[in-house]
Amino acid sequence: MNRKDSLRKEVLEHRDSLPFDRRSSLSFKIINNLFHLPEVMAAKTVFFYVNFRSEVETVEGIKRALAEGKRVAVPYCVLEETRLKFVEIKDVEKDLVEDSYGILEPKPSLRRGRTLPLEAADVVLFPGSVFDVRGGRMGYGTGYYDKTFSNIKKKVPFIALAFEFQVLPPGEWVPMEGHDLGVHKIVTEKQYYECRRM
Repeated sequence: MNRKDSLRKEVLEHRDSLPFDRRSSLSFKIINNLFHLPEVMAAKTVFFYVNFRSEVETVEGIKRALAEGKRVAVPYCVLEETRLKFVEIKDVEKDLVEDSYGILEPKPSLRRGRTLPLEAADVVLFPGSVFDVRGGRMGYGTGYYDKTFSNIKKKVPFIALAFEFQVLPPGEWVPMEGHDLGVHKIVTEKQYYECRRM
């Protein structure tokens, strides 16, 4: 197992071991911190992801953004292209359905009329397994976010949501390849990391 795989395994095992109540309370703090970011306060359209397994819980953040009158889009996978498409949702309970992996995504009936171009986003939230203080990001090995946003024709802040233990200490870096995208900011339950200038 190479360093990238072993690092991902170690951090995800830690994340998976968090008790549900602890994960929920930390997620609440992270989402609250997120909504204090100037970019998020000013954003009219936010591209969220819907959390899966032990990820930072985003559903309450989606509901909060909708309640504040923001436009919210969440992704579904286009498997044959290994890319994501983002669909505007207006109601978490009514507009999402589980895919074959148990991940909540927009109902197929909404995809024709509500798919948004990437350039509609004012902020994009990135999931991930491991991050570093420079904005290095390790996903889950599928490359969906890297491929989807590598050619976006607009400067948009990429913001990661993570538990503090998912961020490597200064001086340790996520192994990155040329096609890997980093993030501009990381929000944890404890602090913000300013990683890359837009």
